[in-house]
Amino acid sequence: LSGCFDPAAKGGTGLVGPDQKRANRPTSPGRRGMTPLVLLFILAFLVSVDLRILAPVLPSISESLRSSPGVVGLAMTSYAITYGTGQLFYGPLSDRRSRIAVVRAAGLGFSLCTVLAALSGTTWQFVAARFLAGTFAGAVIPLTLVFIGDTVEYSRRQVVIGRLSAVTSAALAFSASIGGTVKPWSKVPDQVPAGSASTQTRPGRKHPP
Repeated sequence: LSGCFDPAAKGGTGLVGPDQKRANRPTSPGRRGMTPLVLLFILAFLVSVDLRILAPVLPSISESLRSSPGVVGLAMTSYAITYGTGQLFYGPLSDRRSRIAVVRAAGLGFSLCTVLAALSGTTWQFVAARFLAGTFAGAVIPLTLVFIGDTVEYSRRQVVIGRLSAVTSAALAFSASIGGTVKPWSKVPDQVPAGSASTQTRPGRKHPP
């Protein structure tokens, strides 16, 4: 991947302000692999995993929050709505500000909201945290594509976009598996109400009315 992310291959088209300085900044051999584009790819992978990881653990989450899967499923709906609509605003915002600065802020907000979702004590706290997480997550992939268009010369652009598609597709493919892996750890043990053992029906024995 280092060839695709080499700053020497960047055409410098369309960059302004801090992004132009960052694209033209010389990179030392020890930091060659940690260009902004590599970090954007990592963030895009994490966001893509987060898109579908909730589905396999939804029953366990609803059990831990003492709610129904249908109500907890609103977290997936709200996440999808804000993920899609938020992309309409990040483009104009990144035109006024630095692309990297907007993605950095969105990545921090996404991480914070994901932690808040994990620490939620009620269903509506969880739904609200996922609502905000979707808002921030919607900035990552579109602005990564814009950053590619701004920094990678045209002859190499399709290669980098293809590798971004491979990263996000792999994340979507593995997200359900990752969710299924962590599901046993998130399961809350069933709690038996007091006195229920004495009221269970035994074979060959009837309870009085």
